[in-house]
Amino acid sequence: MKEGVKSVASLVMAVSLIVTGVTAQVPFPATGSYTDSRDGQSYATVKIGDQWWFAENLAWLPAVSPPTVESETNPYYYVYGYQGVDVEEAKATQNFVTYGVLYNWPAATGGVPGSDANPSGVQGACPAGWHLPGDTEWKQLEMFLGMNSTQADGIGFRGTDQGTQMKAQEGWIDLGNGSNSSGFTALPGGVRGGDLFSSLGGVGHWWSASEYSATQAWKRRLNYDNTKVQRYYDYKDYGYSIRCVRDDPDTLTIYLNPGWNLFSVNVVPDNSDLKELFDSLISQGLLVMIVDESGNNLEDQGEPEGWTNDIGNISITEGYKIKVLASCGVDIAGMKAEYPLKIPLKSGWNYIGFPCREMQDGLQVVQQLIDRQTLVKLQDETGAAIENLGEWGGWKSMIGTFVPGKGYWVKMAAADTLTIDSTTPLLRHSK
Repeated sequence: MKEGVKSVASLVMAVSLIVTGVTAQVPFPATGSYTDSRDGQSYATVKIGDQWWFAENLAWLPAVSPPTVESETNPYYYVYGYQGVDVEEAKATQNFVTYGVLYNWPAATGGVPGSDANPSGVQGACPAGWHLPGDTEWKQLEMFLGMNSTQADGIGFRGTDQGTQMKAQEGWIDLGNGSNSSGFTALPGGVRGGDLFSSLGGVGHWWSASEYSATQAWKRRLNYDNTKVQRYYDYKDYGYSIRCVRDDPDTLTIYLNPGWNLFSVNVVPDNSDLKELFDSLISQGLLVMIVDESGNNLEDQGEPEGWTNDIGNISITEGYKIKVLASCGVDIAGMKAEYPLKIPLKSGWNYIGFPCREMQDGLQVVQQLIDRQTLVKLQDETGAAIENLGEWGGWKSMIGTFVPGKGYWVKMAAADTLTIDSTTPLLRHSK
């Protein structure tokens, strides 16, 4: 199973929103999901404008404290209504399941300095590949929903109905539900402040990564009785919810030579459909065929079927054979891989990917398989190999380094798992 964003096509039609007398065409949002490898927690995600947001409050809980514990400098984590210090007890509460975790600002930012850049660059409590949005990123969201720049720069409740667009369709008290036309699905998780919890069901607060002063930081607030969005600042010891924004995607360029090549990817694309990813080569008449290790193909079946994709989605752990008619390249953008990454291997031959962003020493990468006596041989697309020469020198590498974007054949004596880390040293071996 792959981790990361799995995009769901939902850009089918548009809804008309009346904003200050002007009809704004806002498309139904693209949605997806993300699984946090730290704790296995899954989140709905939504694309609003050019930004991918969590459509749920962050629920990462490495520790928990009662509301009487507070600090403007040390990180603290809270679950609304929970008065103890047992993480598993706190996770068993309905408020944790529904509203996630409340974080003071040091916990939200991970103790790093604040930022108003776009993107903020502050990962904070968010998982790898995601970050805590700065004040400017919140403004970007609000302006996509129809707020003008003057309103966005204001303090207090601003705009028109942007709060309504962001609020969930249920869960708010006193008829305070929203339309959720943005897909943001804001829920009123309340606040921890003044040694107690308050405002559950009626108010939601979300931290930004941007400081207002040494003791205060910018936030956003939605109220059950207001259609607008509040931009204000509060003391850093308050406990508020968090939404994470995806980092800018990485782009991998795969360079291909005429004839057969082995390739792989080191990013998780928004759309992982193999045909969509290589459509540029199809339209240029350069692609002949792509084959996976099971023999499934992406190829032109002729009339009337045309191009058919029996492989389905691309996998970050797998390698693929591709045949092209001329030298060419393909750019694939997507989310960074999370490490360590495990590649399952069956007995016999496998096609594997190399899902790292930097070259690594090939022999060092597979040494774990050699130590467990499960590796028979590894080859690249040129036929160069890592193999045991026996009395003529033991295990030798004729490959040198593994290269991002390349794929490899691996022959195994028994099933095993290859663990890929992002920090394997780059060494050189004589050929």
